[in-house]
Amino acid sequence: EDGVVDLTGATESPPRPLAPVSAKREAGTASGAPAKKKPKAAPAATTKTGRRRERQKRNADVRSGLKPLPTPIVDFDAEAARGMLTLTREGVPVHLPRARPPYRSQLQVMDGAIRAVRAARSALLESPTGTGKTLAALAAVLAWQRQHAHDTPTRVVWVARTHDQLQHAVHEYKRSCPYRPLMSLRLSRERFCLHPNIATAPNKAEACEEATKIRKPSTKKSKGCAHLDKAERIGYPQGKKWRPHFRLGGPMVVWDIEDAVKEGKATHVCPFHMAQDQIQEGAALIFITYSQLVDPVIRRAGGLDAVLEDAVVVVDEGHNLPSVARDAASYEVTEDRLADMVKTLEEFAPHLGEYPEAQAMLESLIAPPPG
Repeated sequence: EDGVVDLTGATESPPRPLAPVSAKREAGTASGAPAKKKPKAAPAATTKTGRRRERQKRNADVRSGLKPLPTPIVDFDAEAARGMLTLTREGVPVHLPRARPPYRSQLQVMDGAIRAVRAARSALLESPTGTGKTLAALAAVLAWQRQHAHDTPTRVVWVARTHDQLQHAVHEYKRSCPYRPLMSLRLSRERFCLHPNIATAPNKAEACEEATKIRKPSTKKSKGCAHLDKAERIGYPQGKKWRPHFRLGGPMVVWDIEDAVKEGKATHVCPFHMAQDQIQEGAALIFITYSQLVDPVIRRAGGLDAVLEDAVVVVDEGHNLPSVARDAASYEVTEDRLADMVKTLEEFAPHLGEYPEAQAMLESLIAPPPG
């Protein structure tokens, strides 16, 4: 990682070749009339199933590392910056609102953050509540990112404990910073999903996977997700028409939860998958929660391992991180649940005869304790 800043508060199939002219004539009717041409099958990426497979393969390739992420996109609003205060901290020009000079503690946070990022080291930065450490850290790391955008483009990942804290960071960024890297706000389906059935499901992640998986025509049990279907059909957000929508000058250059949901309802697309797709479009500023950072299952499922590689990671309210890490590494299970699991494994073990190593490992897990 380039730096961790901890803020503490206290393939498509080719079309079938056409038959030779002679073969066409032989296939004609008895009267010599040529046979009717069969319509060509649509390329895979122009069908709903083809588009879904393309999405799934793209996501799988990113998670596995087969497909590298694109170069981070870093923009800057020069017009807004002209009306702001410019301070040079540790050799980096940092832009801040002109309305109020920064506190001394903010200058110290900026200096510490820039030094840590430059040296690829970690820093623990403490500042009293209400002294503007969120703005100071954001402005500092984004200013450093902009200064090095041409030689060593780097992603900035902002981590907060709750969705509300991420919302606060986004609002502070929108209101007080002229830096405009392509952004992504990675929140849960509870906040983003527009599907009426998924939004009320007890397990929204499972319901979303069920609604968006590829189905055979003969086994369809539901209509799937119309929002994701349309997003894939119109190329949202990765199509040429939509890319400027999220860049400097576009209406979604900075967006929060309400903006994404409003946009999703107006365009009838999926905000949750839009936020995911922005990563593969070159997002350079990514907002995530603690669990997406420290829980390996959640992190890998979201394809964030590649995002965090060589990234600048800023953890807001870092004193809460140890308890979240403990929870992520803990697992609670009842004796009855363990007994059910052992019974299932005992039934499954005999079917692994062709895989002796796997069978031995499984039997060792369910073997009774000695004595």
